Amino acid sequence: MNIYKYLYICCALAVPASLSAQGLADALRFNRNDVVGTARSQAMGSAFGALGADLTATVINPAGLGVYRATELGLTLGVNVINNESNYFGNKLKEDRVRVPFSQMGVAFCNGLMRDETQGLVSSTFYVGYNRLANYASREQYADPMAYNSLLDYFCTAEQSNAATTGTLAYNAYLINDADDMKGVSYNVWENYLGSGVVDDTYRYDSADKSGLVSINKKIKTGGSKGDISFAYAANISQKVFIGGSLDIITYSYEETSLHQEFFDRFTTDANAPTNFSYRSYLDQDGAAINFKLGVIVRPINQLRIGFALHSPQFFNITENYHAEINNPNGNLYGLTSNTLKTDDFEYEYRFRSPSRFIASIAGVVGKVGIISVDYERSNDSRSKFSAKSDDILDSSDQLAIDNLNTQLQDNILKATNTIRVGVEVSALQPLYLRAGLRYKTSPVNSDYYYTKPQDYAISGGVGFRHNNFFADLTYVGATRKADHWVLPDSAEPYIYETNVPASLTTHTHSGLLTVGFRF
Repeated sequence: MNIYKYLYICCALAVPASLSAQGLADALRFNRNDVVGTARSQAMGSAFGALGADLTATVINPAGLGVYRATELGLTLGVNVINNESNYFGNKLKEDRVRVPFSQMGVAFCNGLMRDETQGLVSSTFYVGYNRLANYASREQYADPMAYNSLLDYFCTAEQSNAATTGTLAYNAYLINDADDMKGVSYNVWENYLGSGVVDDTYRYDSADKSGLVSINKKIKTGGSKGDISFAYAANISQKVFIGGSLDIITYSYEETSLHQEFFDRFTTDANAPTNFSYRSYLDQDGAAINFKLGVIVRPINQLRIGFALHSPQFFNITENYHAEINNPNGNLYGLTSNTLKTDDFEYEYRFRSPSRFIASIAGVVGKVGIISVDYERSNDSRSKFSAKSDDILDSSDQLAIDNLNTQLQDNILKATNTIRVGVEVSALQPLYLRAGLRYKTSPVNSDYYYTKPQDYAISGGVGFRHNNFFADLTYVGATRKADHWVLPDSAEPYIYETNVPASLTTHTHSGLLTVGFRF
């Protein structure tokens, strides 16, 4: 199946106004840039757009490399503890996951042959290194022991729409019945065993006896990361102006396993009635992108630095593998040779363009006391765009699907985001340095689309040690995100569910980072 047909089928069935929930989730994930670099930059909220002289500075403003006066080599390791708390109809569950990621490694080669110069080209620096931009490791769980709805309601619509995998799979597993049996609309097989069995005008069985009879449990496990392999160059001009640019290769990997279980054995003692089912899906994405950065830092006086940086869009090539399976433990009652039915393994290839980013920064140096730095970043997520590979030939339905997906993302759902980063470093206690920072980002999703008000912020603190050519930095970062998760797919068809709202998911990530390095 073509990726665009797949996305649009999800789109038409899962989300209002034909928006693909998977497409939106992918766009938000591709656009994510947390900048998990050196411990020093993280401790100061990654507010390095006007500072430089840090191995993560090139991810924000490559002109910062021009501030170097010596060659530097550094390595950063970390540990992440991810705490997720879900709330679905008042049912709260917690899940934790611990990861030990590799965060950063790089070297900045400073050309020292021009150190005696004070005018013109004073020095130049070439950098090559890796910085992690995002961690996708997570574990989530949602539950509602007295649900009004079922995933089978969605499968009924999918089956009627010939929506490839899910509807047909549920039908073959004897979990939904043929549309011809009831006003031309498919229905859940377990609704046969409810109350009067009267069909109402919304093509559903009378629900008076059904409320609270379904128990839902859903678990999701994710992994993967996004990283930046950067090749950058910067120049120091008269100790007043620093200019730089970079070519960046963005690495991307993501895997997700989802298990949805439903139990409805409380409403009947009929031995032929279904008692439960499970639906498991597997998603694996790998890809890479390329982008460019340009930046400048101006130092009008020794105590003040002003920086600007422009990041081009990230141009992704994505390969995606997907398959799913459904299990009906009572399948043998209907003559099934196996209770588990599987879809084919599908592979899709497509492209994605993230928005460009603009960063303005200012930093003040207070003698030998310390530094304060502020970054402002703007990125218009509504400029995100899915597209075909250049060698793909799309038919009219494929092109319509992807055009509709992009229209919904660009015109109705996504919007511009604003990020503020603030960092402070106290150097009065040398060779020890004390640091603190914060970051706050506005939501890229329009307010009409979400139920839970999104949150995305982080606070950080750390300590650094400098002695001769050696340095070591230790940092703690506490980040919080809050967002919606649709346990059951939202739908543009009003008769599918009685009531359906998303769960809220709050993620607290506690990170510890250690950087060690040398200057020579």
